[in-house]
Amino acid sequence: MQNTAKKKAILVVSFGSTYEETMKRNIESTENKIRSAFPGYDVFRAFTSRMVIRRLAERDGIQVDTEKQALERLQADGYQEVYVQPLHIVAGEEYEKVKRIV
Repeated sequence: MQNTAKKKAILVVSFGSTYEETMKRNIESTENKIRSAFPGYDVFRAFTSRMVIRRLAERDGIQVDTEKQALERLQADGYQEVYVQPLHIVAGEEYEKVKRIV
């Protein structure tokens, strides 16, 4: 019997943070709540700030995808249902960037 279950994901997109405590209290805690509320979905992270992504990579060796990279990776990995949950408080330039890419 073939497995016909759709791969489902939620991509949590935020500006990002270079502060470990801020990331844990705000971004990770939100991702964990989403994980708990939607157990049938894999939860992934992306940042819209290229500066934050670059700083984390250079300083800490932490790799975080941009919103475009994350969506491309999900598609390549065979996800058929993807929800994008932005964490931006103001619908400004960063939010518009996410909308354009989605």
